[in-house]
Amino acid sequence: MASATLTGGKKLERKLRNLQGPGLRRVMTRSISRAITPLKTAIKKKTPVSKEMNAGTLKRSISKKTKSYFKQSGTIVGMVGPKTKFTEAFRTKSGKKNPALYAHLVLFGTKSHLIESPEGSGLFWEHPGARANNWMEDEFKAQESNIKATLSKELKQGLIREAKR
Repeated sequence: MASATLTGGKKLERKLRNLQGPGLRRVMTRSISRAITPLKTAIKKKTPVSKEMNAGTLKRSISKKTKSYFKQSGTIVGMVGPKTKFTEAFRTKSGKKNPALYAHLVLFGTKSHLIESPEGSGLFWEHPGARANNWMEDEFKAQESNIKATLSKELKQGLIREAKR
């Protein structure tokens, strides 16, 4: 029968207990953030830019964010997309335009529709619609293996670093 002796058991137990709470959350959050950084860069490069005034606002609004639901369900989410509170929102005659409010129209396209003139004169013009340009999903699919590899590497390094604390 094989036997093993564990030395430093109390110290190891303390370190493993530290990995259950804030230590594990810290490692996971940092790892996810680092894993989605290349995705954010790739999405920004492929973001379509309009030819009108204020072109590139959607591109400049693309950012990453990690959100922790760790206490409730042990989940940490990494998100890449337009910021909801974008500070560079530009003014038009109809008010401020925030890219987070129209990004879905660029992603999924629009059907042709009537638009009333802003003055309320009862004049309408027909918008021809816009073709869908789902560049975010395409980039995610292209970067998926890279994200998984980076996440795995970062988690391994983070857990080792956290266990040494």
